[in-house]
Amino acid sequence: MREVLHLGCAPIADIDELIEQLTGVDTAVLKLPKSTEGFTATDPERETTLVAVRASDVPERQRFSFAHELGHLLWDDGAEVHQLSGERTPGEKRCDAFARHLLAPEEGIRAWLSTEGILENRVADERTAALLSRHFRVSFFVILIQLESMSLITHEEKNRLKGPTGTQLAQRYGWGPAYQQEQESAKAVRAPRRILERAVEAYRQNYIGVRALAMLEGSNPEEVEARLREAGIVPAAPNPRRADLSRLVARGLAKDQ
Repeated sequence: MREVLHLGCAPIADIDELIEQLTGVDTAVLKLPKSTEGFTATDPERETTLVAVRASDVPERQRFSFAHELGHLLWDDGAEVHQLSGERTPGEKRCDAFARHLLAPEEGIRAWLSTEGILENRVADERTAALLSRHFRVSFFVILIQLESMSLITHEEKNRLKGPTGTQLAQRYGWGPAYQQEQESAKAVRAPRRILERAVEAYRQNYIGVRALAMLEGSNPEEVEARLREAGIVPAAPNPRRADLSRLVARGLAKDQ
């Protein structure tokens, strides 16, 4: 996939935008049950597919869920609801592996380690793994799995290192404020971009009101209206049509008769 998209081994900035550009499907962030990290659903009549992930305060999990769902799309697994549990099916494990290698490829990990002069040695300290997870924007445990598969840490070292949350690592190693901003963004509901674009145009044409647009965004109507006005987006003036009184009278008489 990285070769097809000419991505090299660098981190992927916006995995949801990549999915939209690559597959033409819509992506969204929704309020879902905590047991459900994401789903892919297709409407066969409209030939429309939606990939949605859960709004949460763990941005790395959102990115991984999007990449995981992309795996299901590429393997044409159909409509699925995907949950995190200890019982992972072979199909789920396949998509987990796809997501890991797409977001944190081994070639990219080796390239990053070589710039730090670490490649010839074993990676067995928390700071190095944390910086790697930050570089590729994946969870700490995903990086530990990749390092173990590359024989850069042992299974025992992986189990010893696992445990810290993204928040804890951010505070320990210097990206706490930035991570807080990312968490706030990850908690926000986000409608599919193309649907929101059409809704904004419908608002501009005076087909829908600001409340419908605010509901789609999950925002306050007054705030949405202010942002739109600041962007120069205001509803078109209504075009009133004169009523044909003679026709209305005739219709009323006919109804009475």
